[in-house]
Amino acid sequence: MAVAVIRGGDGRVLISRRPDHLHQGGLWEFPGGKVEPGEAVTDALAREIREELGITVAPRRPLIRVPFDYPGRRVELDVWLTDPMPGGTPRALEVAEWRWVPAAGLSAYPFPAANAPIVRALTLPERYAITPADERGDALLIRLDRALASGLALVQWRRTTADAALLGEAIRRCHAAGARLLVNGGPDA
Repeated sequence: MAVAVIRGGDGRVLISRRPDHLHQGGLWEFPGGKVEPGEAVTDALAREIREELGITVAPRRPLIRVPFDYPGRRVELDVWLTDPMPGGTPRALEVAEWRWVPAAGLSAYPFPAANAPIVRALTLPERYAITPADERGDALLIRLDRALASGLALVQWRRTTADAALLGEAIRRCHAAGARLLVNGGPDA
């Protein structure tokens, strides 16, 4: 299935509600649909969005691929970030309704279970830093400070040596900058 995350110029995301008579009817989703045999995913996206909402989109880049098993049905969602082309206003052609929603507000809407990873992905920044596996602590903290000063909002901590004091300082600096730190390691880390 080709799925579009359509971002408006203000950063909001377009979601649509499935008609009640369909599988997962009444739930909200990111618009899209089936990829026909021999059809490129980006072509399927453009076609499905025209059919469902009457607008033209420009696929920008892949976001996530989600394989999911429902009882009696397996789906694989090939999700792309897209931009709406100027001049089009969405219309509910093959959807019950549609809305522009801030990404932070998506959790207020009931989505099919397969859409949960998409909602989570949209809450993450588009880029993040990964620390080197082994780098001297002072050099690592200097590089971390530079990255945080540039606006980085997520850091993956990949150090292989255990240094609780260094990790604690990295956490403090990330939190002070409003960033999150993802730690690779066991629960003790």
